[in-house]
Amino acid sequence: MKRIISMMVLALLAISATAQTTDRLSASSVLHYSPRGTESDKDMIEIFRYEAQLEGKRWNTNYYDDKGYYGAKTTEEKEAYLKKEAEMLEKYPVDHEKLVVVQMSDESPFALTYDVKDTSLVVLKSNEENLVWDKTKIKVAKTKVDVALYDSIQMLHMLANYTAVPMDQRPFDRLVHFVKPQKDPNALHSGIFPDEYDFIYLHFVWGDPTGDKYAKTHNCESETAKILKRTFLRICWAVYNNRPDLLETLEDTIHLLLTQYRRLLLPDVNVDGIALDKSRRQWGTN
Repeated sequence: MKRIISMMVLALLAISATAQTTDRLSASSVLHYSPRGTESDKDMIEIFRYEAQLEGKRWNTNYYDDKGYYGAKTTEEKEAYLKKEAEMLEKYPVDHEKLVVVQMSDESPFALTYDVKDTSLVVLKSNEENLVWDKTKIKVAKTKVDVALYDSIQMLHMLANYTAVPMDQRPFDRLVHFVKPQKDPNALHSGIFPDEYDFIYLHFVWGDPTGDKYAKTHNCESETAKILKRTFLRICWAVYNNRPDLLETLEDTIHLLLTQYRRLLLPDVNVDGIALDKSRRQWGTN
């Protein structure tokens, strides 16, 4: 009898472990945006990160340091380079370290990010399906929210990254293609989402001092992971249409997801020690 009970307990634990695994997104290495090193989505993600400004990316990633600073032969040349760098960083201040990029079949992608200065949620959108450096125009839509909601959404975003695990990406033959309806080209994807999400990827990027942590949704998701995806889609829709009232209706779902995704952390991972924007506010920096 004890043996049978033990086997039942082990079976339940295995089922629970499987369910937890499918709550997780697909993980990538810290320095690459795609698991097998191909970085197929890297340009799309970085175009949103730097709002399509290639010079902005270069100055924010020390692209010119080898020649400009370390290649300088005199102290005066180094000082001149540092002055030029400060001027260019002021000219190109955009670096969205925290992004959720939404990519759908036959649709132009868009992204969710944050503005710590006034706790606003920000949606970045282009009407173009193929994004190009220095040519793509990025439209910015902002909705201010209270600090608690702002921090909760950021925490859920971070947990999506830190609980991701390596797993196979969705097989390409599972991609669902559909006919795009005629609609306002300036509108974000409809607020009424279909039951089948197999054609939608969400790319979760979380920048930190060691590099960009990257996670991506896939097709082996539990119901919880599907709710996570739908929630971020609805956050984007509410921000783009400036509907803070709709964001408030998502608060209970966000808190339930926070509880579930905290359970997926490894015991030695303390995300409370990782800087959210609120800790930056505490020290008075942006």
